[in-house]
Amino acid sequence: MFTLKQLTTTARSVLPQSVRREMEERDRAEAEDLKNAPSRAPSQGEMSGRQSGSLEWRAARGEIHGDMARSAEGVNDLEVRIQKGRPLFESAAVDAEMTFVGSATKAHISTTAISSPSIPSIRITPAAPDQLGAAYVSRKVNLQRPFVIEFGFVITDSAGGPPQEGADGFAFVIQAHEQLALGWAASGGSGLGYEGIKKCLAVEFDCYESGKNADPNGNHISVQTRGQEPNSAHHRHSLGVTSRIPHIANGNIHFCQIVVDSSKQRIIVYLTDTWEAEGTGLKAKHYEKVLEVEKVEVGRRIGAEEAWIGFTAATGGLYQCHQVFGVKLLEFDVGSVKAGIEADVGSCV
Repeated sequence: MFTLKQLTTTARSVLPQSVRREMEERDRAEAEDLKNAPSRAPSQGEMSGRQSGSLEWRAARGEIHGDMARSAEGVNDLEVRIQKGRPLFESAAVDAEMTFVGSATKAHISTTAISSPSIPSIRITPAAPDQLGAAYVSRKVNLQRPFVIEFGFVITDSAGGPPQEGADGFAFVIQAHEQLALGWAASGGSGLGYEGIKKCLAVEFDCYESGKNADPNGNHISVQTRGQEPNSAHHRHSLGVTSRIPHIANGNIHFCQIVVDSSKQRIIVYLTDTWEAEGTGLKAKHYEKVLEVEKVEVGRRIGAEEAWIGFTAATGGLYQCHQVFGVKLLEFDVGSVKAGIEADVGSCV
């Protein structure tokens, strides 16, 4: 009878020397980590709460710690409340203000999570194999000024329900390559529609664990860039990542706000899966900060003072429908973006 160590050694013997060397280095690191385990403090990732349940529910149970915790009085001091921003774009003007490429098209929200299907949306990909799409705001944004993008999103199967073993995800993209930039088709679904775009920074919402990209899991948000080189979804190019989020590819409505604050060289991502109906649209409730990346000056990174912003998505052999809606873009004077001030962004319609 062979031991597990013997079987492992035999299996590795046919691998290239570079791969064997990498595995041996990892074995040594794991052995050292195990030896020091009694004295090692838990990492932030090991202290994170469960992934199921809404952010609000998890916070009430004390399962969210640190930056994601709400105060004892129930006051959400991390909710982004924006005032005095100049509205640059609202997706109600989709016909005049958006350009589409690949599989992206105008649609209406299709999900069993809500009863009304009349809310306009941008369907980046349908629930079909080998899809690649992008949608961009037609005018460029000034990267020297802080801005906030707010949007709702929903990821479903072809019937509007939760995807079963779906893939791959979508991204919010800032890019100065060309107005209708689309990622490499050869990257498949794991490229999320942005891999290969030059002068690009992407905030990816990745719903499928891809080994070739060193994904941490199949449910994470990451800020990805290679500066002026073709962007990559591989996590060696991640500036910051979080998995401390609810399941996002579940057929339910989610809302997101992304703060691109050039004055403080940071990107902040806020997320919520709680919302309410308001008029003919939906309004987000109880945003929580899930990711903050510091020391990132987007304009300098991608080598441009202005850029197009939009959304990309892709599918491969596994697939799901990626939709965004209620997109709002606000621009601010330098130094005027902060959390916890008086006026709400408002509803997404």
